[in-house]
Amino acid sequence: MKIGDVNNDGQINSSDALLILQYSVGSYALNGNAFTAADTNRDGKVNSSDALIILQFAVGKINKI
Repeated sequence: MKIGDVNNDGQINSSDALLILQYSVGSYALNGNAFTAADTNRDGKVNSSDALIILQFAVGKINKI
């Protein structure tokens, strides 16, 4: 699984960020691989900071996750 591709569809986009935000408020569960992919800043937590990184990547503000 690729870092940032939370839903494992081969793309890193706002859908992945949405899943992270849903997880952070308790309305979505992440399994082991999805949790690993969602932890974009590799701090052992999945939260809005990870979603922000994905959104920045999706719009081209950053070029690497």
